[in-house]
Amino acid sequence: MKSFTQESLRIIKKASEDNKLVIVVGAGVSMLSNFPSWKEVIDRFSGPFSEQKERYSQNEYLRIPQKYYNLRGHKEYYDLLRDIFDLDLQSNKIHDEILNLNPIHLITTNYDDLLEQAIYARGLFYDVIAKDEEVSQTRTKKFLIKMHGDVKHQNVVLKENDYLSYSSQFRLIETMVKSIIASNITLFIGYSLNDRNMKLILNWVKELQGSSFQPVYLLYLEQTLDQNNFDYYKSQGIHVIDVNHLLSNVDDATYEQRYLTFFQALSKLNLDELYRYSSDDNELGERLTPLDELNRVRLNDLRHLIKEEVTEMGVLNLSKPYVLDERTCWQLNKAGIRTVKFPDGSVHSIQNDDKNYLLPPYTSVLTECMNQGDGIWQHYHRAYYQFKHGNLLLAYDLYKKTAVEAFKCKHYLLHFLAQFNRYWTGRTIQRLLSSEQSQQIVDEIRQLNLELMYHHLPASFKRKYAFLADLSNFYFIYKYLNDMIQLINELPNQDQAFARLNFKAQELFEFMHENQLVIDQYLEVSHLYKSYIEARLYHNSEELDSFTVHLIIKYMGEEELKHLMKRLNRKQFQTPHVNELILYYKQLLAVLTQPNLTTLMKVHVQKMVKITLALLSVIQLKEEELLSMLQLLFNDGSSMILITDCLNFLRAQLNQSSQFPKAVENLIEEQLTHQFIKKYLLNEEIESCYIQFTSFLSQPVEKLRPLIDLYLTQIDSFELVTLTPVIDEELQMKVSEALTRRLKKEFNFKLLRQAFEFKLELAYDEFEQQIKAHITHHPKDLCTVGELIACGVLDRNSFEFFMNQDSCAYFLTHYEQIEQAPLESDWFWQLSRDIHQRLAKTHHYQAIKQALIQKIRTKVAAPELIDLYFDLYHH
Repeated sequence: MKSFTQESLRIIKKASEDNKLVIVVGAGVSMLSNFPSWKEVIDRFSGPFSEQKERYSQNEYLRIPQKYYNLRGHKEYYDLLRDIFDLDLQSNKIHDEILNLNPIHLITTNYDDLLEQAIYARGLFYDVIAKDEEVSQTRTKKFLIKMHGDVKHQNVVLKENDYLSYSSQFRLIETMVKSIIASNITLFIGYSLNDRNMKLILNWVKELQGSSFQPVYLLYLEQTLDQNNFDYYKSQGIHVIDVNHLLSNVDDATYEQRYLTFFQALSKLNLDELYRYSSDDNELGERLTPLDELNRVRLNDLRHLIKEEVTEMGVLNLSKPYVLDERTCWQLNKAGIRTVKFPDGSVHSIQNDDKNYLLPPYTSVLTECMNQGDGIWQHYHRAYYQFKHGNLLLAYDLYKKTAVEAFKCKHYLLHFLAQFNRYWTGRTIQRLLSSEQSQQIVDEIRQLNLELMYHHLPASFKRKYAFLADLSNFYFIYKYLNDMIQLINELPNQDQAFARLNFKAQELFEFMHENQLVIDQYLEVSHLYKSYIEARLYHNSEELDSFTVHLIIKYMGEEELKHLMKRLNRKQFQTPHVNELILYYKQLLAVLTQPNLTTLMKVHVQKMVKITLALLSVIQLKEEELLSMLQLLFNDGSSMILITDCLNFLRAQLNQSSQFPKAVENLIEEQLTHQFIKKYLLNEEIESCYIQFTSFLSQPVEKLRPLIDLYLTQIDSFELVTLTPVIDEELQMKVSEALTRRLKKEFNFKLLRQAFEFKLELAYDEFEQQIKAHITHHPKDLCTVGELIACGVLDRNSFEFFMNQDSCAYFLTHYEQIEQAPLESDWFWQLSRDIHQRLAKTHHYQAIKQALIQKIRTKVAAPELIDLYFDLYHH
């Protein structure tokens, strides 16, 4: 019977934690507060009849109060009851212990208010129901049902007629009691095995349930029950918990001590231990069972489950020589464990390869959206991919459906995750969609309290998945953010801080991604990973791993990356994942060609395309990698890539090398020729900046020569100038003559200046009068004229009057006579390289050199000035 008692205790403890425990409280509990026993009450009623006895029969317990009522009437009957029960008594320890079990409902056949006292003292909420009229007035979900009424309502069930008419006088209460006991685990406390009230209640429920009757539990405090009686009561549906099997000293224990022994045995019972260890052979694997249906967990989750030392770098230090079978290693791998150390010093490595975060194809989002597989987990997966695809309303409905179905199936983990994602999908809908589209969903999620929902889930689930409680209040994100900021602050002083930071950042990312939690784009998460990216780039080498690359693409914008690089004084990065990144970029472009893209997904992917290109721009590519990228850019079928994007990419790449390889130039030549043909032969509208491809070529483009010659009169003047570097000298002469004619016909100072910058041989002095007329009305161009004079294409004497009007122009035309260069002026550092080549040969050389050194030391020198120093002023 001892093993039966232990199992009964386990069932009661589990019911308590699962909100499925009902406790029926009898007179034995009230008697501990000196409340009169049933016999003492009957003694008071038997006085007029001289029928007091040592023991009464069951019939006499009912007949004597009935005889008194018939003799003295209703008023005197209740006057006597009030006299009997009007006692100034307090609730006792056992009342408190009963409430410690958190019963979902309390039922009592007592007339006193001792249970109410204990409830009110603890600030608990139970609706007290002592008559049928109070059933409809309940406000909470927990009841204290006084099924035998109470004195204040004058509906006490005590005499014979009360029992006979009970079903008509307490119709609703009787129905409630039957329903509650039939659908919960019921424990009787304070009753004897022969108690008439208990038997009556059991008969009600048996009649209602028939063969499916659920046994009840009774706490037995008398002398040890023999096996025959134990088996008899068990056959009657009463599982007796004999407290004698729990006592160390049976003979001397008082009734209160017997009660307390039972409650102490319950409190000491550790359900975690009972559930976790099914065998000693694989104790560790049993502890890790909650991980089976999760794709990724955190180290803290693991610590909660196994109570072993787990380092922040994924090393598990075991205190016992557990068995590590394939399943256990798989479970540990989910938590990011890389190494297991045993007490004897032996070490076991867990397969935990470094992941390439750029490999999974983004098009899987589109594929999974079309997946019509069965099963509630499948609905959960579909909802996630619909969310990623931008079908937010459909995703919300799928999460809602999944949550309902999972709850019906008692799959509380899936229910919790679906409700979590439903809530955050609703928040996303509220943020991104119009109020007309989102109002109903916004109203729904206002009613969805994740913390409260988690609290009301069965205790068995909360015990098994206690480590998920922090999801219900978003606390885990703030905890990660705080931990990572602390690690970032430790980076300059601790060697291991960066490795720990990297582990924690990857852990959170994988936890969200692999469990398909839809919170990865929220502000807090975005801020967390932007902080990580900055720390990663500032404190670590220039080589980027695939994780950091993926985070940059996911969380940063094009301008943010530019500002970050400027702030960190970085020109370029390196990564061993260039080919994967190019493939990832190609796949993003392919996504944009897909039909039926949602607006949200299209915007998101376009943003990723831009930041990926910006990132590739600042990574020095090898020749074959650069060729792959240019083929992608020049043959884009998504219409996403503009000529401007191509030019910016090429400029960034050229900044990292002095000249492009021949094969790259050939590809640029083809693109330049292709764009020229589209514009002048096919008359298509294209971006005028296409002509700037010429700046990346080091020799004439043979294919363009006949086309330029043919369309010379039609080509825009500025395009003609820009084409100069890629045409031969003979054609350059024709271009110069054509431009001279156009300038004489309609003078354009901007065109003249551009021709000078491209070193076109024009008779600049022929336009002296036009230049003077222009600077008279546009004095801001005096500095440009000064530069033309300094370079010898205009006569200084002809413009002396104008040069005196501008400090920049005056310096450019008199720098040999001026003692000190205006190094404090911003315009000085914007002078062309041609001017600096002249200044470097004058007495200004040393002063300019020292000024450049100072700018470089104080990190205020632009990249162009750094190049200027090393090219002209370093020697």
